[in-house]
This record gives sequence, structure tokens and C-alpha cells, in this order.
Amino acid sequence: MALVATTLRYPNRAEWVSATRCLTSDDPGLVRRVSRVARAARRGMGLVLDGSGRADQVAAAVASRLAPQTPVLLTDCTWSTGGSVLDRVLSRVGVRLLDRPNVTFSVGSQAEAEVFPRTWGIAPERVTHASWYHGVPDADPLDDVRHDGPVFAGGQSVRDYRPFLEAMALLRVPALVSAPDFALPGDVPVPPGVDVRELRPAAYDQALRSASVVVVPLQQRHDRAAGQSTYLTAMALGKLVIVTDSLGVREHVEDGVTGLVVDPTPEALADALRWALDPANTEAVERIRTAARAFVTTHYSPQRHIARLVELAGRLGATRVDARPRSRRVTMVEFPPAGGLFQFAVQLGEGLARRGHQVDVLTGPRPELASREPGCHIQPVLPTWHPHDEKPPPAWWRKLRRVVRAGQHVLAWVQVVAVLAIRRPDVVMWSAWRFPVDGWGVQVVRRVLPHARLVMVAHEPRPLVEQGGGDGAAYRDSGLLTRALAGAYAVVDHVYVLGEQTRQVFEETWPTRATVTVVPHGDERIYPADSVKPVTGTPPDVLTFGTITAYKGIDVLLEAWPHVTAQVPEATLRIVGPLSADIDAADLDRRARAVGAQVSTGYVAVEDVPSVFDPARVVALPYLRSSQSGVAHLAQTFRRPVVASRVGDIPAVVADGVTGLLVEPGDAVALAHALVTMLRDPDLAERLGEAGERLLTAGASWDEVAAAVDTVWGGR
Repeated sequence: MALVATTLRYPNRAEWVSATRCLTSDDPGLVRRVSRVARAARRGMGLVLDGSGRADQVAAAVASRLAPQTPVLLTDCTWSTGGSVLDRVLSRVGVRLLDRPNVTFSVGSQAEAEVFPRTWGIAPERVTHASWYHGVPDADPLDDVRHDGPVFAGGQSVRDYRPFLEAMALLRVPALVSAPDFALPGDVPVPPGVDVRELRPAAYDQALRSASVVVVPLQQRHDRAAGQSTYLTAMALGKLVIVTDSLGVREHVEDGVTGLVVDPTPEALADALRWALDPANTEAVERIRTAARAFVTTHYSPQRHIARLVELAGRLGATRVDARPRSRRVTMVEFPPAGGLFQFAVQLGEGLARRGHQVDVLTGPRPELASREPGCHIQPVLPTWHPHDEKPPPAWWRKLRRVVRAGQHVLAWVQVVAVLAIRRPDVVMWSAWRFPVDGWGVQVVRRVLPHARLVMVAHEPRPLVEQGGGDGAAYRDSGLLTRALAGAYAVVDHVYVLGEQTRQVFEETWPTRATVTVVPHGDERIYPADSVKPVTGTPPDVLTFGTITAYKGIDVLLEAWPHVTAQVPEATLRIVGPLSADIDAADLDRRARAVGAQVSTGYVAVEDVPSVFDPARVVALPYLRSSQSGVAHLAQTFRRPVVASRVGDIPAVVADGVTGLLVEPGDAVALAHALVTMLRDPDLAERLGEAGERLLTAGASWDEVAAAVDTVWGGR
């Protein structure tokens, strides 16, 4: 039985259903609702209740007294101090009845969480937040979204339509306002061309989808936030939003990057609308729309909201009656002891350790990172190889080396199974399965550990080609490999992916009973951002970094480079990273020299990475196919703008015109144009690089990644 009881209903969210027991699936009346909540509390179940409804407020007050040791979480406590004197008195009395040591209050933003204790006299340690989310369905193709309709403003909660109507009187452009009469100022006439009527939900949604601009005119309140549902949903639809500055707004909308935040005056609103509707600004408006959609769908999705609620609910369950240890024993298997996947695993392991878990990272010899957390232990016990050892091999050795390494990989799996059989961890995590033996090994682990949680962080939904001699396809097409990995995915419990597009590809590729959850990539704080010079102090240098392999579009970059140097003769191109087996070293060197590019092959150690990025003005990622790119996050950590291909989930990281520029994959001319734009304008490059660093910091810390991972498998 679930250890947490709730009145919140999310029947289509498996992670919520599995973590809680719903008390209100049959829509009980007030008395039955309160009675059920009280019984669950007396049984020691943690409670997650809806703080926006009177019924659950009553239930929380009753339950917190009947079972004072049972933790209660009230969500959506977006309460107002306004209204009549009687309303204010009743509100204060109600809060006093709810103010018990075992009750925690959750609001919709960090900003609101900071003012809530002062507003209502609640101890700060009993106030938390679960950010709101957009209302666009997961599978919505957005094929009915257009931007040729009237300006739209809607909603009634904490709105101030006076400055908006006065702004529309100055502009005289078509507008649609969805609001009841009582929400409108009675002394301001409706300007010509403005249609005011209260829309039903379906019509409201269509008005959002067709609007040229969405305006959210908020009251200037200091006790609560409002409007998040409207502007987050509009942003997820790819709309330009104009929001009047109020509590919590800048937490969700970055002015000039993902929307426009303006003063609550008619003049400020009119100026913003003039700019947004001016055809001369079409390109800039489109960049903001693209950035807004990428940011909101990544950081304010329903999945992230549910994950946060699951995390909070998990804490309640562990507080009262969880017989299982709060601290879980987690083993992460990372065969290479260096590189992007190893760095990801270590930083995630450190995040999990900070959450109270005991983490072991099994890896190969001489790992390039040491753990910075006492609860995370890196153990070089596997007989694998180190990227530092890789040099372009002679032809006679290449095939023999593959045989030797295949043997090492099999021995490593034998070691993994032996270690797991002895230690019997609660959770086992992997980040890459590339060979049939990986799929078979996972199935053996399932037999050895029938009750452990097996977890995969699928950086790529399908194994990528890394060996030479193929037909140029980016993904491996092997019946043996497919059958082996299908068997592995059939027995794992949870799969994490790094973007919505990756999740779709994964679910189309692998039949699995596992929960598939999107989590952010995480930043690259193992590298200090101030270890490189500012972009404005760099020469016109382009860097492409990481494993040099065909699917990363090196051929396209070399084709584009003469177009770049024809316009920026002093530009330099550096191709830095270890060679994949599908790249001929001599041929790459010949083609690079022919266009004046520099190639530096070999693995780059962690301590040397900042010096590689230091002279770069822009980082190029001309991928032909990929799901995600850790190099994009690395570039943003160093405040470097990115020119990348519009493939996979990269557009969710590189917002076109905001944190970098996007081009179509394989388009050498467009790639050259984007690189020239960056090289000629260091101020633009710096602005985009700094925006990337800000957006990365806003929603991709390793503590957030660890929380998202942890809550799905019920770590706490």
C-alpha cells in the first residue's frame, strides 16, 4: 500500500499513481472527504492535500489534530490577503487553524515561498514550493497554432485590465479579452476593435493558439503570484508573452529572452505591443517565441511538476511509517573512467549522495574525477581502458584491438555481476549499452537482484555507430544487438531521458514496462566559468569539441569553412577531441589542412578543458543526428554561444537567437552564415553566451537532476 494518501488526482501520471493512494477518485462530498483524510492520517499515512480548496483546508485542520505526528502537505497555497474586512479576518483565523508543526505549505514559485512566511506568520522551514506548469498536452502536434489573430488577454485572477485597455486605446489594434465583467474597470471604456467576452475553455484555448501576442496584465501584489498558467501555456505554444512585472514573474519569464516583462503602465504596454507587432522585428520576435517554448517545455512541464510533488510526497512517506531505509545503496556502472558519460555519472552520484544515499560508481582504471561528496565513492575495479591511452592505431592493430577490448568488456561484466551479487544494492544505474553483451548482462543482473531497482539513463535512445566500415548511418542496425537490448529494457524499472524528443524516439523503439521520465542534463560546474576569458576578449575562433565522429557533421563544417574565411579572413577553426573509429585520421588531417583548419586529436583531460575553450568565440555543433549534447551545456557553462544543428533535443538547450543559432543539419551554407554572424559581432556572441549560462543555471543544477531521478524510484 502507498505510504502517502492524497486528494490530488493525476490518473494519467504513472509516477504519481504509483507513489500515492488517491482518496477522492469517486468525488466524495465534504463529510466523506474529511472522514477519509482523517482515517488515512490515523493510520500514519502522509497526506498531500489541495490547499486551494476549502474542503481540503478543513480536512487538513482536522487531520493535523487527530494525528499530530502525521505529516501533511498543503499544495497550491496561493492565498490572497485582499477582500473585505470579514474575508481578511476569516483568512487569518483559517491559517491559524492550519498552522500546526506537522503541516507544510507549498506555493507556486520560489518568490512566493519567500514572502509567504511573512504574510501569514508561518515558520519559513514549513514553506516550500512546487512550480506551476504549462497546460499543453504531451502529444499536442501544435499544427493549429498560428500568430495572425488579435492580441489576446485573458483570466480573472489578480488581473488589472485598466492599463491594458488604456494601452489599446493608444494603439487601436484588434484585441480579444476573455474576462467576466467584474474583472474589468467600470470607469474605462472599451476601445474600438477590442472584443470583451468571457470565453468557455475550448474557445479560450483557441484564442491563445491564434493570438499574435498574449498579454498578462497583473495586479501589483506582494502577497501572492498569479498568471503562471496563462503565460506558461502561451509560452509552451510558442507565443510572445508580455507580462506586467509582479511577484514571481521574472522567475518564469526573462525579459527580452523568453518574453517581455514591462511596468504596469499603459505607456509601457503600448510600447511593448508596438515593438512586438512591428514587421521589422519579426525575426527577433520569432527568436523569443522559440526560446520561450524551449525553456518552458523543459523546465515547467507537467512531468517536472509531478516529479516535484512526488519528491515532496516521498519525504512525507519516509517521515512517518516508511520501514525501508531513507538512505538507499546505489551502484552506478560506468565502464569508461573518463569522458562525458563518466562525468555525468559522477556529478549525478554526488547529487544523490547529498540527498542522503550511499553511492558507489564502478568504473575502469585511473578515473579522471574524484568524488567531492563523502557519500559518493568512485571505485576503479573494472578491467576496462582509459581514453587517455587512445592514439590512432596502425591498421594491423585496429581489428586485433577490437577483439582484445571485447574480451575486456566481457570480463568487466563478470566483475560487475560479482560485485552486485555481493553488495546487493537497492538501485543499479547505467548510462550506456552499446553491445549485445550489455543487454545480456542486464538480464543476468535482474536474475541476481530480483528486488533491486534497475535504472537506465539513456543519453541516446539507440546505440550510435562508433566503428568504421559502416554505411554512414548514425544508428546501429543489428538484429543481435536489438534483441539483446530489448531484453534488457524489458526488465528495467526506470528509464531517464534528457528531452521530450528523445523520449518519443525511445518509446517508439523499445517496448518496455519501465517508467520513462525526462530529466535535465545538469550543468558542468566541475569547470569554473571564470576560468576562461570573456567572449569579447576572444579572437574570431570557432571550436568544435568532443569525440570526432561522422554523425557530428565534421564534413559539413569543413565544407562550410571556406565560406567563413572568405568573409572573415582572420577566422580560425579548431577541431579538438579523440578520434572515433569511423574517421580516417590521415584523410581528416588532409581535408582540414586544405581549408586551413587545425585538428588536435586525442582525449582532453578535465584540467585542460578550460584552456581549450578559452580562445573560442563560438562553439560549433553541426550534428547530422543526435539526441542531446553535453558539449552544448559545457559551452554554456563557459558562457560561449553555440551554433548547432536543429536535431533531437538540441533546440531545447540551444534557443535560436537567444543562447546561440540553429541551422538545418547538413546545410553548409547556413552553417557558414551563422558562424560569420557570431565572429563578426563579439557583443552579440557575448550576450548569447551569457544568456545560455543564465538559463542553464536556472533549471539544470545537479541537485535538481538528482531530485528528479530520486523521486521517480522513490529514494526519499
